[in-house]
Amino acid sequence: MNKYSKNAKTPRWSNQELNILRQKYGLITTKELSKILHRSTNSITIKANSIGLKSYNSWTEQELLTLKNKYEHLSTDDLIKLFPHHSIGSINKKAKNMGLNRKNILNRVWSNEDNDRLELLFSQGKNDKEIATILGRSKGSVASKTCKLRNNLRKWNKEEIATLKKYFSSSCMSDLLKLLPRKSKNQIQKK
Repeated sequence: MNKYSKNAKTPRWSNQELNILRQKYGLITTKELSKILHRSTNSITIKANSIGLKSYNSWTEQELLTLKNKYEHLSTDDLIKLFPHHSIGSINKKAKNMGLNRKNILNRVWSNEDNDRLELLFSQGKNDKEIATILGRSKGSVASKTCKLRNNLRKWNKEEIATLKKYFSSSCMSDLLKLLPRKSKNQIQKK
C-alpha cells in the first residue's frame, strides 16, 4: 500500500493519527492538533469533515447566557478559560453578533477609586494579570499604571524623609516598614 495519498505531497493518515483526531477534535483547537499530528490545520479540518467529526463550535444556551453576563468584564485569558471549546476569535465574533463590547469597559478612564484599589492590590503583591482580572481592566492598562507606581515608589517625598530621620536610629526595621509602607527594606537601608 502506498504510504502517500493521491496528492503525493502529504502522507496518508495512519490509524494512530485518526484515533488522535477522533479523540481530540473539537476538544482542543486545530492549531494544537496540528502540533500534535504535524499536519496543517487545513488538513486536519478536511480530514475531520471527511470522517464525519463535528467540532464544538455551536454555542449552548448556558454558554450564551454566560457570555452575555461576563464578556464585558473579563480579560481575554479568562474568556479562554471560561469557554475552552471556543477560540478567542469565535468568542469575540459571537459577542459582536450579540452586540457586546469590551472596549468600553476595558478602555474606560481611571477614577480616583480605581487608582486607590490598584495601589492597594499592588501593595498586597498582586501581579498585573491578577489586578486586571479583579478590576476588570486589560493587562496592558494595569501594567502601564503599575509601572508608574513603581517609579513613584522609588521617589522619597518630604514626609517619608522626615519620618525616616525621626525614627531611623530608635526603631527596628519592622517598625520602619510599618511607618513607611511605600518603601522596601532595601530602600530604607540605602537611604
